[in-house]
Amino acid sequence: MGQKKTRRNVLLGCLGCTGVLIVGCVIIGVSPLLLRAIGVFGPPAEQVYASAPDANASAQIGALFSEMGVHGVRTYVIPVEGENYQHAFIILDTSAGYAGMNPLETNDDVFDQVVFDLSRRNQIEDLRIERVAVEYRDEQGVRVVAFTASMQAIDDYTRGSISKEAFIGSIYLSLRDTLEYFGISELLQEIQQ
Repeated sequence: MGQKKTRRNVLLGCLGCTGVLIVGCVIIGVSPLLLRAIGVFGPPAEQVYASAPDANASAQIGALFSEMGVHGVRTYVIPVEGENYQHAFIILDTSAGYAGMNPLETNDDVFDQVVFDLSRRNQIEDLRIERVAVEYRDEQGVRVVAFTASMQAIDDYTRGSISKEAFIGSIYLSLRDTLEYFGISELLQEIQQ
């Protein structure tokens, strides 16, 4: 009798863990749709970015990578419709020669140089960048991960107002893109059906 009770407890424990995993996957899969529906993500890009990229600002941001010898990077700075600021898009493309820098490494001098130079150029050159989005692509040019940080957080970090850990914590990571890259989104779609 005691053995059946133990098996039952183990079975219920496994079902409980599986249930938590399924609920977590459903939340991850559904939450972006809900957040978009209530307006957290805002309007589509076609409505936000109606202008051509700012060639000068794009060249300034691109120059900070080329001056450091970091290859495989494309940069676009695009004005936000109806606003006096712009968003910078940085694509780190391994298929185009990007060799990498890791923002999570505490001794990564290249990362710090890029962040400090970005803040400095934004202020000195009056680039009016309000947000920076970074996309990393693999050897086939497929997006692996995308993340974004506010220029305010970047400036706070470069002034020493916040620690590197606080800065990294302020970065919004696109979990959905990461899950899709590793094939987990297929599991989420199966669970949702």
